[in-house]
Amino acid sequence: MEVLADFISPLVQLVEILSYVVQTLKDWEKLADDAVSFGYHYEAEAFLRMVLEERTRVQGAEHPRTVDAKQMLAHVLGLRGKYGETEALLRSVVEVEVKVCGPESPGALIMTGRLAVTLRDQQRYQEAEDLLRPVIKVMRRVYGPETLLTLDTMNELASTLGAHGKHEEAEALFRSVLESSQWDGHSTILDTKKGLATLLRDQQKYQEAEDLLQSVLESQQELLVTAPRGTEHVFLLQCSRTWKEIATVLGMQQKYLGMEAWLQWAASVQTAVLGTEHPERLDTAKWHAVALGIQGYHQGAETSLRTVLWSQMRVLGTEHPQTLDTKKKLDFVLAMENRAKALWTEY
Repeated sequence: MEVLADFISPLVQLVEILSYVVQTLKDWEKLADDAVSFGYHYEAEAFLRMVLEERTRVQGAEHPRTVDAKQMLAHVLGLRGKYGETEALLRSVVEVEVKVCGPESPGALIMTGRLAVTLRDQQRYQEAEDLLRPVIKVMRRVYGPETLLTLDTMNELASTLGAHGKHEEAEALFRSVLESSQWDGHSTILDTKKGLATLLRDQQKYQEAEDLLQSVLESQQELLVTAPRGTEHVFLLQCSRTWKEIATVLGMQQKYLGMEAWLQWAASVQTAVLGTEHPERLDTAKWHAVALGIQGYHQGAETSLRTVLWSQMRVLGTEHPQTLDTKKKLDFVLAMENRAKALWTEY
């Protein structure tokens, strides 16, 4: 018995150590998730790199939790505009999913779809399209043509086609998703309406785009009214995103006063829910400043854009796409301001 006890005791200690390590990794993942929620992507990346390194060392590269850590890190890197590293991580995830679970498993198909979206974010539209088409074909055959998994991926393909300039095919695909009446009011169908609205907006079909977005907003407001206590902020945030898209449609019609109002409401909600330095709120504030600048409020627009730019440089980094876009918007407003000053000097 003493020999057996001597043998078991180290094993018990090892199990306790491993349990502590695993719990610590879960805590780090929770911290990373919280950091993402508040827009602290730099901190989230740091936590997730530690998690991935430790999970790979302790549990192995193909363990499900290691693969999950790769997915989480890829998501955060995508938010930070590090698309090359995001792509590499997602390719490795797809490889493991195919090897362990098979090429037609939900994990393999979903991760291939996410890889395609990353390629689209890099404007590699044909590559993204070539990945999504066979995925949808498999999903329709294996899981059915009207499952949410299939419809979500059809939305991604339609968005990719639209970005690639293939408007007719994109519109037909969006409308085919909308015909799935069994999911009417579901977030997937609301995303379809918003995607179709964006497509129509880009084709200058403004009224139809605005009508679709108003329909989405009505559904979101109904969900907000019936939301369980304590979850209202989630649905209010969804409404704010639709307000922002309505503002964009109005802006493209040069209805800048309406654009400004919708953006101001969106920014107010996002400030209350997400905080002043969350990337999403900063992007909304940027467009609100642009609306002010176009209406001739150059000084206010400049001040707002400089504030947004300073926060983005600190939160997202100087080379993040959103930061670079704000720099362009600031240059645009400054140019308008200089032209206005020149006109005043002439007269």
